[in-house]
Amino acid sequence: MTVVIRKPAERDLMHFTRYAIEFTRCGVADSAHSAGSKLLKERKDWAADHLFVEDESQCILVAEEGGKVVGYVYGVVTKQGALRIGRMEEIFVDEFYRREGIGTKLVKGLTQWLDSRQVDRFEAASPPGVGKAEGFIHSLELSTDNKDPLV
Repeated sequence: MTVVIRKPAERDLMHFTRYAIEFTRCGVADSAHSAGSKLLKERKDWAADHLFVEDESQCILVAEEGGKVVGYVYGVVTKQGALRIGRMEEIFVDEFYRREGIGTKLVKGLTQWLDSRQVDRFEAASPPGVGKAEGFIHSLELSTDNKDPLV
C-alpha cells in the first residue's frame, strides 16, 4: 500500500467533511442525540470552512491511498507567553485503513510542518472517551492529557 501525505485539494472536500463528522461522532454520546445533531451540523460547516484556509498557524494534511482520501490530521500553532506550542488537535483514519501505519505517517507529516514553524513544544489532544485514539497516541509515546504538554 502506497500512502501519500499531502495538503488537501478541492476534490477532497467530501471525504474530509465525512471524516471530520465521524471524528465528532466518536465523542458524542447517544444520550445527547439532539445536542449531537446540532454539533454534527456545526462540524460539517467547520470542515468546509477550514479545509482551504490559508493560515500559517494551522495545518490540515490528508492521507491518500489508491487515489482515495483515507484520513486526516489537523494541527495548530499557538503562543503561550514566549513559547510557541504545536498541537495536534485531531487525527482520523478510516476504520478500514487503521493499523496500517497511516496515522503514524499523518503525525510525522504534521510534526514536520510544526518543525518548520519552530515550535518549542508539541501537545496532542484526544477526544474524551475515545480509547482507540488515546491508545494510538500512547503508542507514539505522546500524551493525551490536554494539560500535560510534551516537551
